Amino acid sequence: MTKRFLWFLLTMVITGMVLVSCGDSSSTEPSDKAPNCEVITPENGSEFTVGSTISIQIEATDEDGSIEKVDLYLNNEMIASLTSAPFNYDWETSNFGVGSYILKAVATDNDELTGESSEISIMLKASNTIPSVTIDSPANGSDFNIGDVVSVEMTAMDSDGTIDKVDLYLNDEMVVSLTNEPFNYNWDTSNFEAGNYNLKAVATDNDGLTGESIDVNVSLIHSYQAPVVSIDS
Repeated sequence: MTKRFLWFLLTMVITGMVLVSCGDSSSTEPSDKAPNCEVITPENGSEFTVGSTISIQIEATDEDGSIEKVDLYLNNEMIASLTSAPFNYDWETSNFGVGSYILKAVATDNDELTGESSEISIMLKASNTIPSVTIDSPANGSDFNIGDVVSVEMTAMDSDGTIDKVDLYLNDEMVVSLTNEPFNYNWDTSNFEAGNYNLKAVATDNDGLTGESIDVNVSLIHSYQAPVVSIDS
């Protein structure tokens, strides 16, 4: 009886070890992995003007399956669901206000596992306005004698920035570039011929935008000196 009992006990122990071993091997089977998702463009911290179209490019991969869809969220509200690569979306910002916005993409694979991208923060700014510039003097239609020094005075302003320079053109050729106020220039006409001349000013602001003045037309004429008559007695 003792030998039979020991044999029975040994058999049970061996059977248990086999069962445990089988259980361990099943637990090491690889589990499904969530997909990877990343917003490639725009970059975090990018700035755009209201009205621009922002190209959003998303990359999604799944190493043990396929991507079923990529959902794009703007401030936690889904704005697009993309079901095929390339996962790109053009965001038209015309109807959006100035401020900060958060973009996030969520990829779903064929096993319905999801993976989220890092959040991308972007800023929408008011659209930039071009600078304004005027030629205050001389007045349009003015006449000057050849040899006169014509004082050209200009005013330039930028409502959303600063003026970097004002270029003065004479008959479409730049004669001077002014970088500081007052934007004035003394035009010495001594070496010019009689005729009509066109003055134009172009202002450039700190964003590189330009604004042009209305053309001012002036004429240079010969100065004739009246003859001197003397009577000899």
